[in-house]
Amino acid sequence: MSALENDPGLEEGRGARRLTLVMGVLGGAALMALMLVTVVDVVGRNIIDVTVIGAYELSELAVGLIVAAGLPLVALRSDHVHIDMALPLLKGWLRSLQQPVALFATALAEGIVAWQVWVQAELATDTQRTTSMLHLPVSPVLYITAILFGVSALLTTVHALRKIAARGEASEGSAT
Repeated sequence: MSALENDPGLEEGRGARRLTLVMGVLGGAALMALMLVTVVDVVGRNIIDVTVIGAYELSELAVGLIVAAGLPLVALRSDHVHIDMALPLLKGWLRSLQQPVALFATALAEGIVAWQVWVQAELATDTQRTTSMLHLPVSPVLYITAILFGVSALLTTVHALRKIAARGEASEGSAT
């Protein structure tokens, strides 16, 4: 069994389907808002020489939500990009540990990002930080982003643990 064999993901279950639906709706709504703002801004600028005030700010917020909503979906489906440059160099038990170690490292990075974005959200709340043109509060988007990165870190950790459990089951099966 290859270390990079397709993982079925965590897609089974009602909770996973709900998470997929919520993340899809959130990401899709942000993408639609981004497209609408961009089209209206470009058409307004080129046809009637008027731009949408705050279009850049709205685009920034929308892109942040799109990325944050997409990350748990990637983790849920185990669709992370795999680059196996070192895989041919690894032999035996090291090869079987490569994917769980990479997943734990990814989960750690996602967890650190979630923590730091949460810290920034609290700072934005304390200072009542808003966007410069539209004066929209920034903290709600930051809190949502932090939570979604945290969800992604948890899902990636579950995948790593499943890889380790599958490795243990495979070694038990080969020992008998």
